[in-house]
Amino acid sequence: PKYFNKLYQAEPFIYHIITEIQKRNMPGELALIPMLESAYNPFAYSGAGAAGLWQLMPKTGEHLGVQGDWWMDGRRSIGSSTTAALNYFRHLNHFFKGDWLLAIAAYDCGEGTIQRLLKQRPIYERSIWYLDLPHETQIYVPRLLALAEIIANPKKYHITLPYVPHEPYFKEIHVDGQIDLNQAAELAGVAY
Repeated sequence: PKYFNKLYQAEPFIYHIITEIQKRNMPGELALIPMLESAYNPFAYSGAGAAGLWQLMPKTGEHLGVQGDWWMDGRRSIGSSTTAALNYFRHLNHFFKGDWLLAIAAYDCGEGTIQRLLKQRPIYERSIWYLDLPHETQIYVPRLLALAEIIANPKKYHITLPYVPHEPYFKEIHVDGQIDLNQAAELAGVAY
């Protein structure tokens, strides 16, 4: 239950993520990936160097067009990182011929790892359930499926989910350069 109480942290981001997933006609369960990756914390960093809601690695983010420099890490931008992550999922799904579970596993451990493991199995055993996945990935996909099942049926599992409204929480504004936060707050009509 403590884990599900953290879902309130999705409130500022879930509307944007779900909207982008729906635009692409992708499975809604992908909106739960940031719960596994960062508990919906855009400031999350891993020891390996992954950052943001989607825990994109620096090279992956760069490859997917996420901008960053000394001043700003685009992997922490909700818009940029969500677009990059969903584009990557689209690529992975295409690469694995429409198998979303393989795509999700590849998001966790890399498409090269999954491709290599698939080549080691006969055709009839080419699903994540037959692969000798890295330990973290063995847990990753079932955890996502369990999270989706419990959210879809909270009463069945005696869980009370926090209310998260399906409405925009923020609007992302692009500026051409640095801006003082006091000035930004004043322009937005909010307190510093």
